[in-house]
Amino acid sequence: MTKNINKTVKKIMICQLAVVLLGGFFVVPVLAADPLTISGITVTKSDKSATITWQTNRDALGKVEYGLYTNNYHWTVNTNQKKEDQAITISGLYPDTVYFFRITADDDTSQISSFEQSFKTEKESDNKSPILSEVNVPYTTGGTATVQWVTDEPATSEIEYGMTTNYGSSRNDGRLVKIHDLTISGLTDGTYYHFRAKSKDKNNNISKYYDMTFQTKLTYRTDNDSLIIYNIAPVSANDINIGETTAIISWRTNKLSEGWVRYGTTQSYGQTVATNPPRDHFHNITLTGLNPNQI
Repeated sequence: MTKNINKTVKKIMICQLAVVLLGGFFVVPVLAADPLTISGITVTKSDKSATITWQTNRDALGKVEYGLYTNNYHWTVNTNQKKEDQAITISGLYPDTVYFFRITADDDTSQISSFEQSFKTEKESDNKSPILSEVNVPYTTGGTATVQWVTDEPATSEIEYGMTTNYGSSRNDGRLVKIHDLTISGLTDGTYYHFRAKSKDKNNNISKYYDMTFQTKLTYRTDNDSLIIYNIAPVSANDINIGETTAIISWRTNKLSEGWVRYGTTQSYGQTVATNPPRDHFHNITLTGLNPNQI
């Protein structure tokens, strides 16, 4: 009797399983989702702001906690959109300062925070344009003109020039310097030109000088002249420009040029001193630390 009952129960269970399978009630196990991750953290900064970007492996909200000390975050900025690519710009930062931060992502089912990161803001930029002064044209030939000027801070050099105030041509040097010296070439002899000096500092502040003019020489003869040195001094041992341990060496050239003096106690010389910019016709160098009574 008992055996028959057990057989009947087994048949019923098998039939019920078959009904479940055929009736579409079979339950498939739900697989766990991949852990939420943060990657691709980048920081683009200026002197007073920073933009932090990152990615997550699925849509998520985000926030940035930051502060001036490691693991000590005084400020928080949140995103307001749930997405994979996020960006937050932090403003009102101190220039030339290190900040520490971490990113937290939240997709409503899980939350993950990045390891601590850091960045340093740039040095404070200014909005003051360089001041141009002493703009002059110390030398012209039939086909060239040299323009020189001074700025109160390091800046680039540029000359706009042409036969009218519309200019139309330019010559530039991107180095940041205070003493500017540019030569324009390819000019027409015996011609008046308008020009304007320009300089731009490291913060992209630009200054333009007012319109000026120059005239090239009537012929190209001086363009082909060789460089000549003359009026070299001192010329004797009792010159007033020779002291116990110093000597002032001067000379002139027929063209704008740089200059050097090589000196020493033998014909091998051994020491060299250069003139200061800009190029000039008159050159003057003071030698110091010389040995007394030494020829």
